[in-house]
Amino acid sequence: MRLIGRKRAGWELYRQIPAVAEQKPGGGGGGGRGRQEIREDEYGARMIRTFAQAVGEGLITSTDATGFLKISESELEAWHG
Repeated sequence: MRLIGRKRAGWELYRQIPAVAEQKPGGGGGGGRGRQEIREDEYGARMIRTFAQAVGEGLITSTDATGFLKISESELEAWHG
């Protein structure tokens, strides 16, 4: 396109580019880290498991645990197993 814009090539060159060359691979970038991974790095797996266990034993509510850890209930349940 730049060559055509600078009048160094004509549109016939552009038309010769196979359609496959226009396809872009993948969605770019990685999937990133999930909130569960971020919280594990922030608080440590042991602390999160302790909160999950405390919820399982009825010592604290899941609302308290998820509020403190800033994770969803399903993420907390994943730690409890």
